[in-house]
Amino acid sequence: MTCTECNALLGESTPERLATHRLWKHPTPEEVSAVWPAIAGTGARIEFAVLLDNPLEARSLLDDLHQLVLRAMTYLDDRLTTEVTS
Repeated sequence: MTCTECNALLGESTPERLATHRLWKHPTPEEVSAVWPAIAGTGARIEFAVLLDNPLEARSLLDDLHQLVLRAMTYLDDRLTTEVTS
């Protein structure tokens, strides 16, 4: 299957895979602006997990934070590319 917005080949497409592609490559303005408070909130939850001496929860939250930071970087890179090429 291909994305209807960018024609990227998505392989065997599931609703989850299509939603993930859309979130990373075609986010709404609300999704882009929501990533920043999500990063801050996840950071606070990591601190709390560490204070409670819960390393498994802290590690899981670090994985979540990593994905949020990668998404934020993707959004910023796309924005910078758009600004440079226009």
